[in-house]
Parts: sequence; C-alpha cells; structure tokens
Amino acid sequence: MIFETCNVIFGYKNLEQLQSSKFPVLLIEPRRNTIDLIRNKSDGSVTSITHLSNTKLIPRLLHTTITEQLLVFQDNTYTVNMINVNTSSNKHKREKVFTTTLLDVIKNYSIRTIKNFIVNLNIDYLSSILLSIEPYSHKIETIQIDKTINYCAAQDFMTKLYIPVSKDNSDYTCFEHVNIKTPLPRTCLLLIDAVPPNVREKLDMLVSRYNMTTMDASKLAKGDLQNLTIVLSEFYNHEKQQNTRHDTIVVLKPSFLQFVDTITLRYPLQDNHIIVHKGYDFIYSTKNCMYEVLNELQSDTFHKFIASKANNKKLFPFQYKKYMYSYLEQVFNVTDY
Repeated sequence: MIFETCNVIFGYKNLEQLQSSKFPVLLIEPRRNTIDLIRNKSDGSVTSITHLSNTKLIPRLLHTTITEQLLVFQDNTYTVNMINVNTSSNKHKREKVFTTTLLDVIKNYSIRTIKNFIVNLNIDYLSSILLSIEPYSHKIETIQIDKTINYCAAQDFMTKLYIPVSKDNSDYTCFEHVNIKTPLPRTCLLLIDAVPPNVREKLDMLVSRYNMTTMDASKLAKGDLQNLTIVLSEFYNHEKQQNTRHDTIVVLKPSFLQFVDTITLRYPLQDNHIIVHKGYDFIYSTKNCMYEVLNELQSDTFHKFIASKANNKKLFPFQYKKYMYSYLEQVFNVTDY
C-alpha cells in the first residue's frame, strides 16, 4: 500500500479526527485495548476503522527499530509510559507492544508528504521520536502536539525546523515547517562518482522530493574534488547551451547516501553561503555562489595557496580537499552539514 500524501496520527483520540481528514490517515496506536475498541464492530460508540476507507491502522511506534516486543505500562488515563514507572502500583497495567519507527513507516508506505503529524499520546519517549524524524522533516509539513504533552527535550529541533502557529480554540500546539510556504528552488544535482546500487532508491527519492535535475559528471570528476573545476565549467557551459535556469547546485558523491537515510536541503540560501560535508564530498550552494567558487578555484591566488601547501610534492586527494575547504572558508560563509 502506498500513501504518497497522508496524515499520520499517533494515538487514537476520536472518530471525528479520522473522518474529517481530507487525506488518507495512518493511525499509529500501541494500546491494545484501544486497538480492540476501534476494531470492534459491535461497539456502538466507535465505528470499526475497517469501515473507514481512508484509514490504515499501524499498532506501534518508537524512535528506534526493535524487533522484539517492548514492555510498557498503561495507567488509568491510557497514557503509555516506559518502564520507569512504579510497577507495584495497582493502577498500572503491563503490556507488550511491537515497535517500529516513523522513518520505517515513511519508507514502507512510500510517503512523499505528511500533511499533518498529530500527536495525541503523552509518552516518555516523544522527544526521541521527534528528534528521530529530523532526516525526514522536509516530508512533514505540520506537527500538532496535544497541549497536555511535554516535548521540552525536542524544543531546539522544533524551533530550528518549524515555526509555531497560533490557532484559536485549539487543543494542540501547532507548528509549520519553515519552508512550507517557500517555493522549491530549481536545483541541479551534480554526481561526481558512480552510483552504488544500494543507494539508487534513496537517490531517486531525493531527486523526486526536491524535483531536481541531474547531471552525471562521474566520468569528469572520477570521484575526486581536484576535478571540481572541470565539473562546474561543464555545468555552466551546458546551462548556457541548453538555456536552462537553476537556483541552487548540489555536488554529491552518491556513496554519502550509504551513511544517511536522506539529505535535507535548506533554502533559501544567501549567495555567499556554502553547506558542506567534508567527509563525504557534499557541497550545496546557490548557482551564483558556486560560480564564484569556480572563479576562486581557477584563480592564481588559490593555485599559489595549494602550491605553498604541496611544497613541490603531489597532494593526495584527501589533502587537496582539506586545503580546498580551508581556502574556501577564508572567502565564503562555509558551514558543516
């Protein structure tokens, strides 16, 4: 089953929340008694979700994947708690639930956009769940958290990528993604090395999410940033010949995707701002800024700088890359990804 665009609700609250959704709903519900309730066709108070064509039930969620069952406790208000509760208390009910992650849900259902992530459950590990979605935060347009829920540990993450939104008479604290109202920049992805087979799916998802155009520059670059000027020169010549227009450029060694689930592009960027991952050859900036990078790397000043570091010896690729970044940091606002 594929849900390209949907709402995700963590914790069943009421039937109206499911029925009023304009998009398909993935309902994540770890409480067994609640699962039985919403599946029970004979219960007159709740319609079985099997009768709701837009709703799919997923009976689990955690911030890390666990293949075994996890012991949790429920108190008489149906709040799910982790093991750090008074297990001798009569008001707590033991229960084991299977777990998955929001990232697994996104991948398993091929979700491109979550219009709204609604949190109804007051759980100890909510902050960890929120922090775990950062690599896929660009897929989540809005987040609503019940006002009775404490998410303080994830406050920095929320304010970095989301903007608080005031809604009258709402029981929720609401956030919108910082780029929800910003048009996607026209981005060209320059691939400077061959694409490993095990990252092809991730790469396709990345290109699709940001509606990128791609340029295979692997034969020009040969995976070596010493050939970056050749790649950039080819890009600007091609753009001029084809009369195409881009706003931003990503230089990427595709093997980077072996170590991350996805790559988040933040925009808009200032024309002097470059975002890099020095270890895995990822460079992201505006087209204008990258043109200035090309000019700098072709300049006599840069060649003299490299020559002073080489000391009449041929630099290894990792050495050249180190000095190249060091030089660019003196000219541009370079920040780490």
